[in-house]
Amino acid sequence: MFHSINDVLADAHLRAASNLFAPSVVLKCRGRALFRSQKARNLACYFDLIPDVLAWSCLPFLLGSTETFHIPDFAVQRVDGDYLVDVHDTPEWALAAAEDEGWLYDCASYQHDNNAVLIANAVDLLPYARTSTVSLSDRVRLLTVLDDDGPLPLKHCFQLIRNSSEPMAAIAALYFSGEIVFDLTERIAPETRVSRT
Repeated sequence: MFHSINDVLADAHLRAASNLFAPSVVLKCRGRALFRSQKARNLACYFDLIPDVLAWSCLPFLLGSTETFHIPDFAVQRVDGDYLVDVHDTPEWALAAAEDEGWLYDCASYQHDNNAVLIANAVDLLPYARTSTVSLSDRVRLLTVLDDDGPLPLKHCFQLIRNSSEPMAAIAALYFSGEIVFDLTERIAPETRVSRT
């Protein structure tokens, strides 16, 4: 059926390119953002949010041959090295093939069940990443209160954003700029504590 490994990879890319999964924003992706499932898209949101991931790419290459092959969901560049990641279980032979080619699989760090809340928060925050802005007066007001009073619940931070029709967008802009932080290990809610970095 396929004549070369490049044909197999091109076919996988073509099939993944026909999928449209929200959100559409990507931050650290190198190359085309191609996802085989919503679960893979959601995991990519998490990659974009966590600081130890420097870059990631989708469906990077083929392991095996045209008869028996596996295409990893992601190649992830982290501060501690480069890894392959699959959303679903990776075949044992593919783990060995990757190692033969100088790659390591990280089969533990990004399991959905262990990171469900972090992934859900990443999916919620990422749409604000490139489009959100915060006015200078809102920025100074919120940062001053956080400096003077310490961490505040998210619902109180909303009250300090006066020049935006979407307070969460302004707060997310400050989060993505690294000026504020909040705990993403619990679902973002009105009581989520917001603090200065």
